[in-house]
Amino acid sequence: MSSIEQGLAAFEAEKYNEAFEIFMPLAEAGNLEAQEIIAGMYLTGKGIESDFNQAIKWYRLPAESGHPIAQNNLGVLLSASGNREEAIKWLMVSAQKNIPFAQSALGDIFSKNNKTSAEAITWYKAAAVQNFPWACYRLGEIYAKGQGVPKNDAEAVKWYRKAAQDYRPSQEILGNAYKEGLLGLPQDEELARYWLVERANLVL
Repeated sequence: MSSIEQGLAAFEAEKYNEAFEIFMPLAEAGNLEAQEIIAGMYLTGKGIESDFNQAIKWYRLPAESGHPIAQNNLGVLLSASGNREEAIKWLMVSAQKNIPFAQSALGDIFSKNNKTSAEAITWYKAAAVQNFPWACYRLGEIYAKGQGVPKNDAEAVKWYRKAAQDYRPSQEILGNAYKEGLLGLPQDEELARYWLVERANLVL
């Protein structure tokens, strides 16, 4: 069993301190997988006291080596810390590798204060075609409210329905729309119950 495998086994057994002691020397020696894991452990406080700056430091190393998930995670943390310019830089790199998390995060960044730019919609759609629930939900909201695009109930329902396969808030919106006859949908108690109760229970 390799050292990485030993560390993963300890982590899966919730022996986080032991896992950290295994992964840290590997990370310091340049192992990219270990660096990503150490970053995550600093972020979540597993095996070590939570340290946001250390998480950024350790995600930066694999990100600079081209790991798209580390690039996404670094971008998200930089955005949360207020470093918008560098956050966009790393999220763009990750998003261009078709990582839906990064694409959706860019949609969020370019969609602020109820103002949705064309660039935000482009990135949300890139994530939504990969069935990323939050991006689908946001597109539903954008078309329902006419944020940066003409209001379009049919488009809103299309994206809410796509998100609703896995995302409870979209299920609630569809259920209430059928209950009240909103978003251009007919009032239908059976479909309202399906989305508000039956389908929701399948996801929980």
